[in-house]
Amino acid sequence: MKLMSSIPGHRIPPDFLDRLLIITTHHYTEDDIRKILDIRCDEDVEMSADAKVLLTTIGVETSLRIEKRKNKIVEMEDISRVYQLFLDVKRSTQYLMEHQSQSYANE
Repeated sequence: MKLMSSIPGHRIPPDFLDRLLIITTHHYTEDDIRKILDIRCDEDVEMSADAKVLLTTIGVETSLRIEKRKNKIVEMEDISRVYQLFLDVKRSTQYLMEHQSQSYANE
């Protein structure tokens, strides 16, 4: 109870919080992403080789958030379509910067 003034509002001492609750993370490498895709494909998803290469590249540049769907094979067209439909933070920011003059904020 001697260190009561150093205990934050959530009642967990900072050194204890650092050791037990904070998990450091790192970005996946290209090899890591390829292994993840291989594991997923072994489980229950079939993917063409070209689609796997493209998805690995996209995963390195952005991230992978995979949602299952009903088709049994993931093809290049599927990945290209999803890449066009969903923007990551970097591409979204780039789009907004390019179209800034057309926004309502400039009126």
